[in-house]
Amino acid sequence: SIENTFIQKQRRKKIINAIDSLKPKFKEVIIMYEIQDMSYEEISEKLKVPLGTIRSRLFNARKELSEKLQDLI
Repeated sequence: SIENTFIQKQRRKKIINAIDSLKPKFKEVIIMYEIQDMSYEEISEKLKVPLGTIRSRLFNARKELSEKLQDLI
């Protein structure tokens, strides 16, 4: 329905805004992992950052996103 389409667009817009508001180092790893479907190892290689750092950044990015998007859950 039109109402559902509107609600979905609003949700998508809120998610995009939340991702955009992340610190750049969190934003890049969340986009690479969740949107570009890259593995931890691929991200680590591409950014030339240790694997543990990638895991930490993803954890923190997800934590921030869950706080920002709590009303959608």
